[in-house]
Amino acid sequence: MRRMHRRSLAGFAGHRGARQHCGTQAATLTRFPWRSVATALAMWAAVLGGRGSISMAAQLQAPSLEHDFGLARQQQNLRHAFTVFNVGRKKEDLRPSPSCSCVSATITPPAVAPGDGCSLEVSVQTGELRGRQEVTLRIFADDETTESLLFRVVFTVTPEFEVTPAEVRFSVKHANTGNAVVVVRPVAGKGVRVTSVESDSPFVQAAVSEAKGKHTGSRLVRVSVPPCAPQGRLTAVLRVKTTSARVPVLRIPVAVSVNGPFALSPNQVSFGMVYAPDGAVSTQTRQVTVRRKDGKAFMLSIGACGHQGVSARLAESGKRSVHHVIILLRLQVGTPRSTGFLETAIPLYADGTREPAILLPTLAYVRPRRSADSSSCCGKTAGAEGSRRSEPR
Repeated sequence: MRRMHRRSLAGFAGHRGARQHCGTQAATLTRFPWRSVATALAMWAAVLGGRGSISMAAQLQAPSLEHDFGLARQQQNLRHAFTVFNVGRKKEDLRPSPSCSCVSATITPPAVAPGDGCSLEVSVQTGELRGRQEVTLRIFADDETTESLLFRVVFTVTPEFEVTPAEVRFSVKHANTGNAVVVVRPVAGKGVRVTSVESDSPFVQAAVSEAKGKHTGSRLVRVSVPPCAPQGRLTAVLRVKTTSARVPVLRIPVAVSVNGPFALSPNQVSFGMVYAPDGAVSTQTRQVTVRRKDGKAFMLSIGACGHQGVSARLAESGKRSVHHVIILLRLQVGTPRSTGFLETAIPLYADGTREPAILLPTLAYVRPRRSADSSSCCGKTAGAEGSRRSEPR
């Protein structure tokens, strides 16, 4: 270690001597300040033996890989610029890859010559985040042999309102009224308050009232479920309107589990991960058995599904009373094309009622899959074996 330290210092002293006695080299370093800074960083990396954020073997280096914005407010745009140097021997084309949709980044210039540097400008949108947050951003080069750099940004968001609890979850028996209370306290200051609340579900209701006692100055959002709510898992998002110009609407998620007289096996349908083929239709089926917990006979009918790719039918006639009903569900992917997370609920009506007695949740995750003709390996079209290897896991 001592030998390496002396060699590094000797090299650094030789570099300074070269600048003093060689006018051409000194002029070059003065004309390109990035290169002089990058050379100094490389020297200090050799002195430190690779400790810290700078690596001797790395072709991309940065004086700092972390930034703390400190306290921030909601709906605020935070900006910071990192500096990145190319200390390698070849030109690097760089691209950023953030870990969160709330982060965006630009590299100027994106192509960095050896010895030069660039600016990584990071923009963070706090949105409705609360508390301490940490996001990362990685820089990649087009050359796969170049090691990437990982940057970290931290900040603490002070909310305009304190919502307790932030998410509403409770259970209720069918034909009974269930409720929960959310306390919304203004934090920004005087003159900011809650005015009204809306729900996007007909089975989840909410109302705003004045708080008293220890919660004086706050508003109470009372969440309730009517007795006609169907059996199953009810989800909703409450839109709480405020007088704040920065955060005019607060969103509170609600999940209610309604226990009813029916037993479902399984209690929800999951198609798992489904791959959407190119130019074709993929069909998957599932089966659900419905019984009454008291063993009595009943009639069942199926309502319209909220997603046109999911359909359901009765394996047995629903026009007569039976002790159990088998429902066949079918998922068609490809027409129309849709990818991403699919979540819907199928309404089931019992004994001719106007309101649904059961909401059967249906889940799937649809991913696109390339056709075998477009799969390639090393510039050649893959055969049957190559097609199997190219399928996403």
